[in-house]
Amino acid sequence: MNIGSVVNLVSCQPRTDGGSAVAPCGVDANGISYQPQVIQAYVIDAANASKIDAITEPFDYTQAVGLFGFAFSIVLSAWLAAKFSGTILGLIRRG
Repeated sequence: MNIGSVVNLVSCQPRTDGGSAVAPCGVDANGISYQPQVIQAYVIDAANASKIDAITEPFDYTQAVGLFGFAFSIVLSAWLAAKFSGTILGLIRRG
């Protein structure tokens, strides 16, 4: 599923050669000069941004406890049913 596309962007990167800043980037508060560079980036479409936002929501502990409780009760019920069935079958065998 395609939720974005690869595009070329202009980004201000620190100069590695120690030269002066190139417009429109400039110099930061620490005196580091920046120059524009073209980079490739994956950009998410605005229509699909809600899918990414849903993934980054914080973990809901209340919902997780409810799910764990439900699953635990199913396992416990199955164990009790098997234990009860085994007891009944044992009584039938022994007569």
